[in-house]
Amino acid sequence: MTKNNPDVDNYIAGFPEETQKLLEQVRHEIRKAAPDAEEAIKYGIPTLILNGNLVHFAGYKNHIGFYPAPQGLEEFKEELSGYKGAKGSVQFPIDQPLPLDLIARITKYRIEKNLEKPETKVKKKEIQKSKKPSDKEQVSVHIQKLHAEIREAVETIRKIILNTDQEIAERIKWNNPSFYYTGEMKPFDPEGI
Repeated sequence: MTKNNPDVDNYIAGFPEETQKLLEQVRHEIRKAAPDAEEAIKYGIPTLILNGNLVHFAGYKNHIGFYPAPQGLEEFKEELSGYKGAKGSVQFPIDQPLPLDLIARITKYRIEKNLEKPETKVKKKEIQKSKKPSDKEQVSVHIQKLHAEIREAVETIRKIILNTDQEIAERIKWNNPSFYYTGEMKPFDPEGI
């Protein structure tokens, strides 16, 4: 299973002890049904994500809200008929036992549906971001575009700066090569000069 998300822990901790127990039961059942899903806070409530939003759950004064999207509720319409709800949500009263088996089955159904759809937009964005050249590659490309005489001078200066200390790195900043220190900064000691 993925690690618990501290934000979800904090969300649950904000409720009275009895409600916390119910939220943890729901969380445990969902995570057991979807061990590869990631936890996050979305729309202000705990969310499990697997190729897009899988299910959400939330605590309220008189009920635990469960949000598997309309698709998850339609399939289980008869079993959910004893509970209040809307198009994409169902309310489980806090004074009744939670239907944990039903929550697990709905979650598994949502997994099937999510895995049928193509990769989510978020993952496509992550792939695009991973193709971005490194800082060093960006500097090299920038320098290659310079006029030959300027390029030679810039390369010479670049080598001098980078050879000064192994903890100096480079990047493009303000449309030019820029250098910065990656090591630990030590306090200035005027007597050590």
